[in-house]
Parts: sequence; structure tokens; C-alpha cells
Amino acid sequence: MPAYQEILENRVEQIFEELDIKKPFKDNIKTFIEPLKLKDIDTYLHSLRVAILSVEIAKGLSKDLGITDLRPAAYGGYAHDVGKLAIPDETLKKKEDYTKQDMEKMKPHTIHSFNMIHGTFLLSSYLALEHHSDKAHDPYPSERERKKQEAKLPPGAKEAFEKCKPVVEIADVYDAMVTRDNQKYGGRMDPKDTKPIMLKIYPQYKELIQKLSKFNKNILHTEDIHWKKYFNRKTK
Repeated sequence: MPAYQEILENRVEQIFEELDIKKPFKDNIKTFIEPLKLKDIDTYLHSLRVAILSVEIAKGLSKDLGITDLRPAAYGGYAHDVGKLAIPDETLKKKEDYTKQDMEKMKPHTIHSFNMIHGTFLLSSYLALEHHSDKAHDPYPSERERKKQEAKLPPGAKEAFEKCKPVVEIADVYDAMVTRDNQKYGGRMDPKDTKPIMLKIYPQYKELIQKLSKFNKNILHTEDIHWKKYFNRKTK
């Protein structure tokens, strides 16, 4: 696992360099993410992968979504689950017999994420708050909570936030399906089998998901950050 972790960390560092994100900003956001290593290594690695995927998806859909700045996608993907630091271990690390009650205990992580980074990373805090809010089934947090927080967005920021929102949502659910060994999706899925499920979760993003699936370098099947050997998976 350390070698795989290093691959992901190096990729994120490379992205920060490419986006000309200065050291003070990198160090700042890392102070929020680093504790996840000790809290739950799976969530930490997931955050790294979602950051990488979010930037790749944002690049691929930049014309469709009108994205000109990739930094919110990088920050938003990286910090979207930082609020899980406030979730009890018995819920966060549970892989079997996951109940509706467990899900209710997990849901506040989006609000925790928002509160933790809002003062420093404005747009990314809203991406963290709403990365589960557009799902066809059981979206959260509540519409009332979202509108209350969105009302605080300064002029122009809401448009930029809405452009990047589908990017982080798609990256998050895709990564969970192909890497997480839990009951939610029936165990880890082969990347090529994810599209039908994603279309059920996000039918409003059908055109975006279809387009991602047609790229020559298929973004949603990115093998270099989902190495099969690290997950002991066998695909035919």
C-alpha cells in the first residue's frame, strides 16, 4: 500500500504544480487532509483519487461546462470528504451489515467538510457540501440547508461552483464503485460496468457521462490510479 499511496500523492503534487498552486496554499489544504491518514487510510486514498479524477474530468468537460479554472475541482475533490474526520470510526470503517441508521450517521460529513474549509477554500467548501446533493435517490444535505449556505456565496461564485459540481460528484461516485469493498455497490466493480449505475444515480448528467465514456483516453477507466494489483481484483 505505501507504494500505491506514494503514486497517488505524487500525482496530486504534480497536479498542484501544473495548476501553479503556490506552496502556502498547498500546505494549507494539506493540513486539513493529512489527519485522514491516521483516521482512515481508505478515505485518505479516496480523497487523493477523487482530486486526480476531478481534474481529469474537468479538463475533458471544460467546453461543455464552461470551466476555465481547474483549481476548484482539484481542491474540491481533494477536500470533499475531510468532514469524515468527525464521523465515529465504528460508522466510517464499517464494511458489512451497513444499515440506514449508519447512513444517517454518515450524512453529516458533508456539512462538517463545509464548516472545516469554508473560511479558507470558499468554492471548494460548497463542492464538499453538495457532492451528494444531486443523486436521484436519497440526496443530502437537505435543500433547505443547501439554500441557506448558497445564499452566502458572493456574486459570480455560484456560477463557478455550479460548473464544477458535476465534476466532483461524478468523480466521487465512480471512485467509490471501483475501489471500495462494501455492500453499497455489491463490492468493487470493474470500471467498464460502472456507466449504467452512474446513469441511474445521476440521470441529469447523462450527456456528460456518455461523453466521458467516449474519450479516446477513457477518463472513467483510468487504470494508472486504480491499479488492479493493489486491490487484489481479477477481471476478465
